[in-house]
Amino acid sequence: MKRLSIIFLLFIFLSCEFDTHYLYEPQPINIASKDIFSINGIVYNSTSKYIPFTIYNPNKYEITVNVDGTDYIILFYDSLLIE
Repeated sequence: MKRLSIIFLLFIFLSCEFDTHYLYEPQPINIASKDIFSINGIVYNSTSKYIPFTIYNPNKYEITVNVDGTDYIILFYDSLLIE
């Protein structure tokens, strides 16, 4: 009975170690464009950011921004919130 209890307790402790659902670490989002865009007042052509963030188009024309493989069109002097 003692051995069975020890084996059971070891199994419980080891199974908790392999359960990684609580270890989720957010990944940065890749943003790229052939034109310049702005995030928090800093101008980029490409960067990586953690969500949420707002992309602003400081140009006098619309731009296409690729956010993790999805293209978004941002009109001139407009912004796009990514959540």
